[in-house]
Amino acid sequence: MNKQLLVLSVLTMLGVVGFIALADNIACHLLPTDVKTCQGTPRNDVITYISGFNTQATTIAGGAGNDRISIDFRLTKVLTMIDGEEDNDTIFDSSAANPLRGGPGNDRIFGNEGNDNIDGGPGNDLINGGVSSISGPNGQVSGGGGNDAFILKRGDAGGGTEKIMCTIDGRDRSVLRLVGFSKVDLSGQGLRRGALPPNTRIEIRDGTGKFEIDTGQGICLLAF
Repeated sequence: MNKQLLVLSVLTMLGVVGFIALADNIACHLLPTDVKTCQGTPRNDVITYISGFNTQATTIAGGAGNDRISIDFRLTKVLTMIDGEEDNDTIFDSSAANPLRGGPGNDRIFGNEGNDNIDGGPGNDLINGGVSSISGPNGQVSGGGGNDAFILKRGDAGGGTEKIMCTIDGRDRSVLRLVGFSKVDLSGQGLRRGALPPNTRIEIRDGTGKFEIDTGQGICLLAF
């Protein structure tokens, strides 16, 4: 057996070749101008959307499979929806204020800049909303049910209010992890590690902005 066949056989046994064969690269920015939806396949897709092209696509739908959706940070166009749909997806948003939805599965969502409306959907999600700077219907983050983890970085409230729904029902157990805050600052706000009271609204000051936490019916843990 030559070296190439040997490597192929080993990769096949490890399942690597199967993954490669089932992964599709989809460039939303190269779609015809009359196509409004960039649709993934039932496989594990790598979906990209790069700025500087004349595409009119405003909706991204990952479909089934463990997809990776990456929106160019420089893309300022506001999209109608970025939806990972089924399975365990990873979404990287642009600097625009886009609605992001993970769908069913254990998703990882990174909002970057922009006043995003994020819904992780059912499953155990990791959500980093990024910088938000608005009070009102945008800049809202929800895990969508399940045991979720929220990353709240100092400065991400952006001078406004970032609203976070920590849990949905009594079965949920989620974590709010504060990054970049000093213990002195947090203790001065009366915040302590551990479970927050259920069905309570709590504010965490972040410079001139704030995080507004709705703890929900489940267990909402504060960690720093």
